[in-house]
Amino acid sequence: MEKWLTTKEVAELLGVSRQAVHKRAVAGDYTVRRDECDPNKGTRGVRYLIALSSLPEEAQVEYLRQKAKVSKPAAPNDSPQEGKLTVNLAVLEEIGGKDAIQEFTARVNLVRQAINIRSQRGNVVDQLEELCRSVDVKLSTLYKWINSFEKEGEVALLSKPIRKKMEADAAMQLRFGTRGFGSAALDYMTALFLDPRKPKKRYVYNETVQEAERRIAEATNDDEAALLKELWQVGSYQTACRYFNELPDTIISYGQDGVEKWRNKYMTKTLLDYSNLLINQVMVGDHHQLDLFIEHEGRAIRPFFTTFQDARSRVISGWCVSPMNNSNGIGLALRHAALRKPDSPVYGLPVQVYIDNGKDYQSKHLAGGLKHAWKFDYSDETKGVFASLNIEPRYCTARTPWAKGIMERFFKTFTTQFAMHIPGFCGSNNKDRPEGFDEKKLLKQGKLLTLEQLAERIEAYLDKYHNTIHSELKDTPLNVYQQTPKAREGVPDARAFDILLMRSKKRKVYTVGVRFQGKYYTHPALDYYVGEDVIVRYDPSHLDEIMIFRGTSYLCTAHQNYTEFGDMDQLELHMQRQKRSARAIKDAVKGYKDRAAKHHYTGSVDESGKGDMITGYERAAQEIAADQQAKTETSAEIKPQSIREQWLEKQGRKALGLA
Repeated sequence: MEKWLTTKEVAELLGVSRQAVHKRAVAGDYTVRRDECDPNKGTRGVRYLIALSSLPEEAQVEYLRQKAKVSKPAAPNDSPQEGKLTVNLAVLEEIGGKDAIQEFTARVNLVRQAINIRSQRGNVVDQLEELCRSVDVKLSTLYKWINSFEKEGEVALLSKPIRKKMEADAAMQLRFGTRGFGSAALDYMTALFLDPRKPKKRYVYNETVQEAERRIAEATNDDEAALLKELWQVGSYQTACRYFNELPDTIISYGQDGVEKWRNKYMTKTLLDYSNLLINQVMVGDHHQLDLFIEHEGRAIRPFFTTFQDARSRVISGWCVSPMNNSNGIGLALRHAALRKPDSPVYGLPVQVYIDNGKDYQSKHLAGGLKHAWKFDYSDETKGVFASLNIEPRYCTARTPWAKGIMERFFKTFTTQFAMHIPGFCGSNNKDRPEGFDEKKLLKQGKLLTLEQLAERIEAYLDKYHNTIHSELKDTPLNVYQQTPKAREGVPDARAFDILLMRSKKRKVYTVGVRFQGKYYTHPALDYYVGEDVIVRYDPSHLDEIMIFRGTSYLCTAHQNYTEFGDMDQLELHMQRQKRSARAIKDAVKGYKDRAAKHHYTGSVDESGKGDMITGYERAAQEIAADQQAKTETSAEIKPQSIREQWLEKQGRKALGLA
C-alpha cells in the first residue's frame, strides 16, 4: 500500500521548510492527496498528504531507516511466523482488480461487525441473522469466516484463487512494490524501457538486475542493506513483461517515439467549426507532393500540388501543379482562385488566408518578408502580394499538420480517389509502394503523364469533387458555395495581378540607368528620377527588359543600356536624348513654378479597366499594354547599313583589335 506523509514529515525528511514542500507539491514534483481532518487545527478541515514513493530515493531510505529505529519489538504471540502470508492491497488489486479489493474489505468489515455483536449481551443469534440478511450471506458462512479470521487473520478472508496466487508469489519472494519489484527498481526499469532507442525487454530486465545488485552491494551496514533490498527488489522476467504490456501506449510513444510523434498521434486536439463563415472569408492554403511520378523535361519527378480551399464550402478555389514548391506556385494558385473561370461561379479574393509556416509562404514576394508587420516596412513599394491585395495572412504553428485539418483531409481523399489510379502512382512510403514499381522503366516506356496531361486530369477530377455530396456538409461543395453569401466582392484585373506576381526589388536610378543583377537598364522616362529609388519588377526567365515602377505608378519598360564602341549613330542618338532630357527638366521646373503661382491642382482620375480597382496596379497594366501596342505598331525592319556606317564599323573594329 502507498504510504502518505504530512507536509511536516516530508519537510523533516528533506531538511527544508514546509513552505518549500508546498511549492514543490504545487509544481507537480510530488504525488499529492487531499484529506479531511479536524477543522479546529487551523487547516480549515483540509490537509494535503504526499506519497512516499514520489519522494527522492534518499528520502525514502531515510524514512524506512527512521521507521526501523522507532518500531517496537512485537510480542511473542503477535510476531508473524516465518513464511506467513500478509495482505498487500496493491498486490491484491494487481491480481484481482478493484472488485477483489471491494470483496475483501466487505468480508473484513462484516466479520468485525459480527465479532463486535458477539462481544455484547442480548440475542446475539438474531442480530447475526439480521446482519447476514442485510448483505445476503448465510449464517453458516459467516461463522466459518469468523473462525478462520480468529485463526489466520485477514488473509483467511481472501477468495481461494487469489490466495493461491498470492501464496505462489510469496514463495517466489515477490512481496514488495509491484508484485516483486521495489519502487526504485521499478522506476529504473521503466525509465530504461522508455529510451528512444527502444531497447528489448530482456535487455531492460537484465540491466535492472545488474543495477539492483550494484546498489545493494554499496550498502554500508546491515540496516541500509535491508532497506535497499526492499527498494531494489527485482521480480521475475515474466512479471516485468506483463508490466511493460500494461503501460499506456501514450506513455510508451512519448518516451520511445519522441514528443513530435506523440503530439501527432496522442495529444488531444479540437475540431474547428467553419459553418458560420462566409464564402471567401477564409481560404486554407497548402502544398502537397503528389504520390506519383510524371515525365518532365526527360526526367521522372514527383510534382507538387498547391491549393487554396474555401473553408466554408470546401471548394478548391485555386490550384497549381508544378515541378517544385515555391512562392511562384503559391502566387499562381492564388491568382487562379481570384480570377473568373470558364463556366464556374468560383472566383474572388479571400479576406484571410490560413497557410503553412514554411519559408515559401513567408517569402518577401508573398508576405513582404516577415510574418510580423512591425518587423518590416509595409510601404507601397515593398509590401508583398497579400498586403497589396488586402489579404490577412495567418500562419499555423510549425509542425502541426492537423491545424489545417480540412486541407489534410482533402489531400487524403485526392490520393485515394485520384492519384492512386494514375499511371506512375508510387505510394507515400515503401509500405504503400506497388510491388515491382519502377519509375525509370515507366519513363522509358512512355507511360508517365506529362505536366500538362496531369493538369487536365486534375481539373476534371475537381469538377467531379465539387459536385459530390460532402460527408460533413451533407451537400455538394458547389451548392454550399453558391448558396452562401460572399465575404468580399470584386475581381482583380488579370494584367494587374500578373504585374503583382512579378518579382520586385528596390533600386536606385543612376545617370547611366538602373543597375540590376550586374547590368544597367535605361529609358528616357528615367531621366526625371536620377538619384531616386524605384521598384524593379521582372520575370527571372526574361531579363532582357525590366518594368520600372514608382509606388504603384508605372514609369517605363527599360532595356539594357549599352552602346557599341564606334557606333556613331547610337552616340548621336544618345546626345540628342541628353538635350531632350535637359530641356524637359527645365520645362518641368518652370511648370511647377507657374502652377504654384496660380494655385492650380488636379485630382486623381479613375481609369479602371475590366477588373475592379483592388491591387492598385490596374492603371499600370493599361499603360503597359498601350506601351507594348505602340512598340509593335512603330517597329520596322532593320535598314541595311550605309557606306559611311560600314566604314565607321570597320574603324571601330580596328580600334578594338577585332578586325
